[in-house]
Amino acid sequence: MAIIVAAISYLHFKKVAHYRERYGRLAYRYYFYHLMVPYLVTWYACFFHPLFVSGPTLLPWWVAVGLGMIFLLLCALANVHIERAGFAVATYGMDIYTVFPEEATAVYGEIYAYIRHPLYFALMCGGIGLGLLRNNWVALVVSLLQLIPALAAGYMEDKELIEREGEKHREYLRSTAALIPVRQIWGFVKLLFFFR
Repeated sequence: MAIIVAAISYLHFKKVAHYRERYGRLAYRYYFYHLMVPYLVTWYACFFHPLFVSGPTLLPWWVAVGLGMIFLLLCALANVHIERAGFAVATYGMDIYTVFPEEATAVYGEIYAYIRHPLYFALMCGGIGLGLLRNNWVALVVSLLQLIPALAAGYMEDKELIEREGEKHREYLRSTAALIPVRQIWGFVKLLFFFR
């Protein structure tokens, strides 16, 4: 499923010109039903899959629940910060900007100053949280498979943004982590929890 999501992500960027040329101002309508619906369904199947996987118990239940809730909280906080930064998940997150790039500007501030793809970070944290709540090794490994489409989609988005933004985005790539800001982890945690 993770490979299918990555393949659909690849098609998003390869087919967008075709949709614009063929459908004009209605391009997003067709793009949404042909590419976004399968993308969302398969990605959320990956996201929720850890809940349905059984295996040997990983941790004491109270530790697993505590850690799972922390990761789910990270998922929620990342989404709050994405909205605060000016990236509306309900519109831009549905890839409207891919079909009509003039409808959105690239966001570089707030959470985007720490990681380039906070939406994928949020999905990754949520999946890990669900894997921890299921409390077994297999579910946790399955939750990590979301890294495949997250890294693939992030790569394609960065490539598209380099075409749109040029050197500004290249510099951003050099200075900002894709998903986990290892060098700026404390500033990132401070932003997530204390909004500073």
